[in-house]
Amino acid sequence: MSTSLSGPRRAATPVALAGLAAVLLPLLLVAAGPIATDDLWFHLGAGRSYASEGPWPARDPLLHTAHADAPVQHEWAFGVAVYAVERAFGLHGLRALHALAVLGLAAAAYATLRRAAPSAAAALFATSVWLALSWWRLGQLRPDLASIAAALATYALLFAPAAPPSWRRVAAFAALCALWANVHSLVMVGLALVVAALLGLGVEAALARAVATDPGRAARRLRARRLAAALALGALAALANPRGPAQHLTFLHSSRDTAVWQVRDEWIHFDPLSWRAGGYAENPVAWALTDALALAFVGLAGGALARGWRRRDAAHLAAFDAQGFGLGLAAFAAILVSIRFRWLAFLPLLYGLRALPRAAPDRSGAWDAACAVASVALALAFHAAGGVQRWTGLLPQAPREYLARPHVARKYHAEGVRFLSDAGLEGRLFNHYWMGGYLGWWLAPRLRTFVDGRTEHYAPDVLEDAQAVSGRVGARRGETSHRDVLDRRGVDVFFGVGTVPVGAGIGLGVYTADHLAGDPDWVPVFRAVDQAIYVRRAAGRANLERAAAFYRERGVPFDPEVGFEPERVMREAPAFARAWRLLPLDEAALREAASRGDGAAALAAAETLAQAYAVAGAWNAAIDASRGALALGGDSAPARRSLVYALLRTGRVEEARDEAAALQRTAPSVARAARIAAISRRAAAGLPQERLERLLLGFPLLTHAETVALLGHYGSASLGGRPGALAPWP
Repeated sequence: MSTSLSGPRRAATPVALAGLAAVLLPLLLVAAGPIATDDLWFHLGAGRSYASEGPWPARDPLLHTAHADAPVQHEWAFGVAVYAVERAFGLHGLRALHALAVLGLAAAAYATLRRAAPSAAAALFATSVWLALSWWRLGQLRPDLASIAAALATYALLFAPAAPPSWRRVAAFAALCALWANVHSLVMVGLALVVAALLGLGVEAALARAVATDPGRAARRLRARRLAAALALGALAALANPRGPAQHLTFLHSSRDTAVWQVRDEWIHFDPLSWRAGGYAENPVAWALTDALALAFVGLAGGALARGWRRRDAAHLAAFDAQGFGLGLAAFAAILVSIRFRWLAFLPLLYGLRALPRAAPDRSGAWDAACAVASVALALAFHAAGGVQRWTGLLPQAPREYLARPHVARKYHAEGVRFLSDAGLEGRLFNHYWMGGYLGWWLAPRLRTFVDGRTEHYAPDVLEDAQAVSGRVGARRGETSHRDVLDRRGVDVFFGVGTVPVGAGIGLGVYTADHLAGDPDWVPVFRAVDQAIYVRRAAGRANLERAAAFYRERGVPFDPEVGFEPERVMREAPAFARAWRLLPLDEAALREAASRGDGAAALAAAETLAQAYAVAGAWNAAIDASRGALALGGDSAPARRSLVYALLRTGRVEEARDEAAALQRTAPSVARAARIAAISRRAAAGLPQERLERLLLGFPLLTHAETVALLGHYGSASLGGRPGALAPWP
């Protein structure tokens, strides 16, 4: 390649760099922002345990549903490492660590790709493609980041050099495997890549028999021997971990014996025919790039192989690059198994970059210009497709708040977690999947969680039970409701979440806050706009006394026999209710605006109050506020919906039926109104209470837009400190 660059080629590099930056910056914004990685919390909690007890705990430090043998976490060293960072620098230190990791991996990927690329512009475009494919992994602070770095290092040590790897490189790979095996069980990826390279060399040897001469035979044999030695030494070195040989089989065991395939995010198989099959961890750009890369890989490899076969000479067969083909094929095999492995796309990208000079030998700069334009186009498509926005949408929009908040507290319903921590409740907790790690970090071992992201630590039926509870149904023969599941699991404390019933953000569609409302066997001990906590009455006397002491210290009314009464707390302790997200922050202003009694502003304020009371379980207050809103605007659908819902919740089913009929008359073509009318008619006809409760799971009280708007009236708390050392809170 000529060392003198034309004007267009010089211009292509900064344009391609700008495209790369546009893809990288939102990932850095997420990485450096308040922590939103669900699994990081259980790594911190487990790391705390390993740091004090060693890597062989007597029991699982977080879960009460874990396997009896309490297997050590296969990422135990990662947990200890992030716990050490948190102890030294706090949660903000972990934010900085994540940002540096993403930046470092992007730089390492570029450096790897640049060695194979014909120009900087081509390498920059390839790096943009890799980032767009790897976004789901890079946006989370998990041990996969260490595995990505280790895989890049494996390539640099064993596969990148033109000459066979030296014994020093083989030894370095073995040392890398020893470290990798303690950080993440994906050490098997490194060993599998060596196997793929050996298979590729075997293909190359078979092809070489078709030509008259084989000048690379000696070097190929030496490379194969060194790679075989690396495989053996790496596998032996990886045994130096607390789990021994079991670490090598973690993926197989997880696939067979755990609920890992029930996790509908990064464990989904890649479907080359449908991007929607990938769930919320997929986006159309990453899907299209994967398909395009696969087609290009097959096309380039097939073309090189066909040319070599026609010419029957060593040079053209060498151009096929059998070792690189084997590595690229292994990458696609992993991606087909699970989209979480899409970061391995750097291997087929390398194969394609090495083919570029042969596919486009023109040195005029047209190829660089194309790479620059493609980089910008990819950046625009990446932003339009979404994906990363599922994280950036959770981040604070104000710069001061973005910098100050250590984590995205509202994602984990931090008010309820803070209540459990401050009140000192103990026992077995029911929680939802995404909240498990967070709850374990803040509350274990005093309160042990039901489920978290470590699916290999509990049986598949644990996740099935959690899903049954969410749906208010039994999970086994003879169980008629979610209460039976809670009884069988011996749950002491129930953490319900969601708003009626649509929800917004993480946990969309999950609504369990009222699952135990009115149940005589469970006592409500905390309530906020999108969460509720209950304690089992029969075995929870000590917990009820702890809750009573918590409220007594703050001057908040609480009767251990009756439990938390939202309307009474709103009335007698409004400052507490606002601070803990039971009441909107601007509730006083909303009441004042509604009391003026004229204009759209008054009606909007009255509707907001009616909705706020309804979703917080203050149903009598919701009835009064709804009727007040209807007095201002007789056709107010939000107020009428709130009124019907509150009437159903208080057992006034005939009134609810009449109000629902009025709602349907004002909006006869609206499916939501028809649904409400049908529910109300069935309730008035004597529907059993349990069946009515299930119907209310689908009561369309709020639209998605109304839910988002309503939650905007509430503050967002943050735990801020460390377990056991939390700052005072009202």
